[in-house]
Amino acid sequence: MIRKLLSKVFGGFSGGSRSITSKLACRRIAFEPLESRQLLTVSISGFVFLDTQNLGVKDAGESGVTGATVRLFSQNTAGAFVAAPGVSPVQSGSNGFYSFPSVAAGSYRVQVSTETELTPNTAKAGTPGGTDGTNQIAVTLADNAAATDYNFGVGLSPSGVSLRLWLASTGTAADFMAAEHIVPTVQLAATSGTTFTTTYTTGGASVAIASSAASISSPDSTTLTAMTVSIDNPQASASEQLSVDTTGTLLTSNFSGNVLTVSGVADVAAYQTLLTKVQYKIASAASASGTRSISVVVNDGTKSSDAVSSTITVVQGNGPSGYTIAADKSIVNATAAASTGFTFAGATTGTTYKYTVNSSGGGTAVTGSGSVTSVTQDITGVNVASLSDGTLTYSVTLTDGSGQTGGAATATATLERVAPSGYTVAPNSSSINASTATSTGFAFTGAEVGATFNYSIGSSGGGTAVTGSGTVTSATQSVTGINLTTLTDGTVTFSATLTDTAGNVGTATTATATLDRVAPSGYAISASPALIGPSSLTAAGFNLTGATVGTTYNFTVTSSVGSGSTTGSGTVTSTTQNVTGVNVSALHDGTLTFSLTLTDAVGNVGTAVTSTATLDTAAPNGFTVAASPAALNASTAASAGFNFTAAELIDTYNITITSSGGAGTATSSG
Repeated sequence: MIRKLLSKVFGGFSGGSRSITSKLACRRIAFEPLESRQLLTVSISGFVFLDTQNLGVKDAGESGVTGATVRLFSQNTAGAFVAAPGVSPVQSGSNGFYSFPSVAAGSYRVQVSTETELTPNTAKAGTPGGTDGTNQIAVTLADNAAATDYNFGVGLSPSGVSLRLWLASTGTAADFMAAEHIVPTVQLAATSGTTFTTTYTTGGASVAIASSAASISSPDSTTLTAMTVSIDNPQASASEQLSVDTTGTLLTSNFSGNVLTVSGVADVAAYQTLLTKVQYKIASAASASGTRSISVVVNDGTKSSDAVSSTITVVQGNGPSGYTIAADKSIVNATAAASTGFTFAGATTGTTYKYTVNSSGGGTAVTGSGSVTSVTQDITGVNVASLSDGTLTYSVTLTDGSGQTGGAATATATLERVAPSGYTVAPNSSSINASTATSTGFAFTGAEVGATFNYSIGSSGGGTAVTGSGTVTSATQSVTGINLTTLTDGTVTFSATLTDTAGNVGTATTATATLDRVAPSGYAISASPALIGPSSLTAAGFNLTGATVGTTYNFTVTSSVGSGSTTGSGTVTSTTQNVTGVNVSALHDGTLTFSLTLTDAVGNVGTAVTSTATLDTAAPNGFTVAASPAALNASTAASAGFNFTAAELIDTYNITITSSGGAGTATSSG
């Protein structure tokens, strides 16, 4: 700083030009992208000059101060002045000019730093005005305002005055600049006078090129403008890298040609923090072991520091380790075989994976490779269709950037693409009636034990299909309890598939049955004969009308007197069929009730119909007769008769009349 100051003090008193070269004036101003900030619409500029008259006004003969640090503070919502967000400090140019060319409208304070050899004397606001101070100026600017000539006058401190007098008698300003300017210094190790050393293992994490206690000293400037970090003896130039994270600063970095450059005006402390964050690594390909010399230089805007170096010893690693894989599916079926995969655990991002998949059943091995982007990356789309069924073995290695390959991680799965086959189903009954429709079923033959069965049952008559599933526990397993009441009567089709444990689905097998839940109806019977006596005990019967041919009739005959019954059955061959030969001899005399149902071919039973007859097998007794008239003469002999007493109605009577006077008889009945 003092060199720059005195260069103007002793080299320009005869009258310096106030013209400003834009290249020089702006060469130390740092800008930041404004995507997330307000639209920048105002500017602030001025000069830092040696105020020899101590008047606060820059006269034609007063020289600008080069390399002075000027900072901009803005007023926040709480009313406090803080470093303007997104605006770096600047250094004055060779003629003392400084500028903040584009900032948002608002209230600001412009402040010049006090250096060791300088003492701020005056601060004067230019156009459009503001509030003066010793080392700062306050100003409020509206949109599109241009604040100019916001100047800072500085004077020499007592030590600076003595130096000036010494130079006046012993040498030129150039001599003093060369001999007395204090350049920045860099210390990379924690302890002064020692060299920072570290070890980098190929394939491992990057390492710092300096101690966390590294430091930068800049006695003649509170800010720096650049830092360069160089790999002095690279052995794999395309692979060796230096990097630094500048997040949270307004500085920029670039690595090219084995040199990392950090640029922008910032406090020494900011550069010092970045110095401790610079990292070295070998990005890819194998590199020779040995040492690397890393040198660092900083610049304070006027002069660069001497280079200081650290030593990094590069050793070969053993390649990535600690990673495992797991097959995405333990069993791979015909569908999944075209796109199977595996998942990493503990993989190293940035490495390259290579895999091979083989089968114990043979076939062409499947290979592939790619980059690891996640420690738990899932590798999909591996087509193992070229392999035969058997145990699949996935074998995977990781290779780091230095070419070191880790040990193989393996996982297994089962490849099974043969679906179940050779199985059939048969309904438990070929005919399903109203009674069995709520709990029907089917049985397998040749089923694969352990497979999953899925069935669907539909009817030609319509209705909602019935579905279900389960596990096969027997090759001839029966599946029961299926309710078909949602289906309409018709031909029922049972369709079933088997799915093995790998997920392969066999071909559907089918069988049919008849669903018929409509019972016979509209039929009637009449007992025949209506009166059954001793002669017809084994020849009773009934007549059917409205019967359905092909159905089965079932009848029961009971008596109103006593217990017991007579039953029988047969097949209806005519709608008006006569059924005879019913033996009712075991029943007591009384009113006989014939009850009959018809059952169709599928077992639906119609409503019982009845008819009655009288059973009477006992001979009449207790009755008497009396001749009438009691005496017959010639006139009444032709019309004799008799009277019953206690006779049974509807009985048949038979009479025989004989005479004591001689042979011959007369008979009558009714």
